[in-house]
Amino acid sequence: MAVSNDFGGSLDWVMGGNAFRHFQVMSNELSTPRVVYCATDTQRSATNFGNDFNNERVSFFVGLDARKDDPRSLLFGDRNITNEITPDQSIMTLEAGQLAGWNEKMHNRCGNVAAMDGSVHQLSNADLRRMLKETSGWTNRLALPE
Repeated sequence: MAVSNDFGGSLDWVMGGNAFRHFQVMSNELSTPRVVYCATDTQRSATNFGNDFNNERVSFFVGLDARKDDPRSLLFGDRNITNEITPDQSIMTLEAGQLAGWNEKMHNRCGNVAAMDGSVHQLSNADLRRMLKETSGWTNRLALPE
């Protein structure tokens, strides 16, 4: 996400509702597009990373500010996250102490996130807010697949 498209990354796709592109550039490493689709999602999964692969076939946001030097930074997570503020060009900004949570679209007001340290957490709304407080001093920008 921090590498230009010219060098095999997805930096140029950050703005404008292109969350699926971040997963598409990893298609050689991912065995199937089904790994970016949650079974509890009501959308349909893609069969390949080609023409039918788009935001509607991705269940997860992409953490644009995930950093190697901060193991708690959000790498990806369920797309049903909300902070009740309209995203700017499909980018949601979450800051420490901000009201954030999960809507009812998946997992009944809970959600899953993966952190840079390789851990995966299922979080309630209160757990998500607590996790955000622990990241005070920096912003989480999330590319939403919607």
